[in-house]
Amino acid sequence: MAPCPNGTTIFLPDGAAFWRLWAKAGGADTAAEALEKAKGLRAVVASRIPPSAGLSSSSALVCAAALATLCVQTDGQPFERISKKELAELATHAERFVGLEGGGMDQACECLARRGEALRIDFRPLGWRAVRLPDNALFAVLHSNTEMNKAASAFYNQRVVECRIAAQVIAKRSGCVPLGAEWHSVRTLRQVAALFGKDDQPEQMLSIVDQHLAKPGQQQQQLVAHSREEICAILNCTDAELAEWSLNANTQNMHEFWLTKRARHVYAEAARVLEFEKVCREERQHGNDETLGKLAGKLFSWMDGSVRWGMTFLLFLNHRVLLLFGC
Repeated sequence: MAPCPNGTTIFLPDGAAFWRLWAKAGGADTAAEALEKAKGLRAVVASRIPPSAGLSSSSALVCAAALATLCVQTDGQPFERISKKELAELATHAERFVGLEGGGMDQACECLARRGEALRIDFRPLGWRAVRLPDNALFAVLHSNTEMNKAASAFYNQRVVECRIAAQVIAKRSGCVPLGAEWHSVRTLRQVAALFGKDDQPEQMLSIVDQHLAKPGQQQQQLVAHSREEICAILNCTDAELAEWSLNANTQNMHEFWLTKRARHVYAEAARVLEFEKVCREERQHGNDETLGKLAGKLFSWMDGSVRWGMTFLLFLNHRVLLLFGC
């Protein structure tokens, strides 16, 4: 059971997070959020994508269910009622019903992307711009045969919580918090970067991570977990306050937090996104394939080994493998 902003209550069964819950969440949230009197529908779902393989098929199912529901309600004119951006935001909200605290990247790409283009996505508020890929680039997607069911375990939300607490610890220790606010008002690593004036320079946040997340006796860039007690001591809060301000429903029993690992990964990945966009634009302007070769070297050197499951991507350019990275 989950309440919608308009007061409607959606009933979803408890227990294992079967794929049908994702479809129900997307359809029910759309019907409740966008319409006063919703029509029922019968739907058939078919897919050849392996489940829990890292291709965001669950988010795609939410988007598809939301769009299908909206089509039925609007006689096939869904985007006369809401925009594609609003559909992405609606689908992101719907995933809360299956217990995920996602940021909306998958839904934005699934609703807003266009053939032949990558999508540069920003959040809070949601924004995007197209990045034209090289004409002779080809992505090959290979299954690693490792599954990760986001909703069946707390692992996905654990990473969200670890990023949030990492941001809060950096803000607390550095004294860099929003004017007139407390440390718990900080919710994201992007927010911390903005407070340091490095919103568009995420690679410069890596040294700040090492400075403020290091434990006594820990060498810089050494990955060591923080205990719950250690975090409470740093933030000068009680265990109950940490649970209220930093954790979510299915992470209340967490006792080990990999703050440095998560923060370094987030900022390094953000830097890779900016670099990839820059090189794609340079290649488009100058027609120089060598720029993508340079990017490949940087991507390999930045790989930190923190992504180890799901799909593997290869980018081919003129029949040469240039990029290899996990998702």
